[in-house]
Amino acid sequence: MNGERRLMGTIYLKITSRCNIRCRHCFIKKYIGDMSPEVISRTAKLFPSSSIVFHGGEPTLMGTSYIEDAISVL
Repeated sequence: MNGERRLMGTIYLKITSRCNIRCRHCFIKKYIGDMSPEVISRTAKLFPSSSIVFHGGEPTLMGTSYIEDAISVL
């Protein structure tokens, strides 16, 4: 992308596939990993005017410190 910035309204970041509910309708069948804070930071820099929504499985399972660190780079 050669350093150019992109415009996008809202970005949904799937920060984890962890979930503690196991809904029948859910398409996530197994844990596939967590998003690193570096990816969140790079995304925020690439799309500086965008709203970012943390999505997942269940993002709150990542813990308070992860969420606070992620918010600090936005």
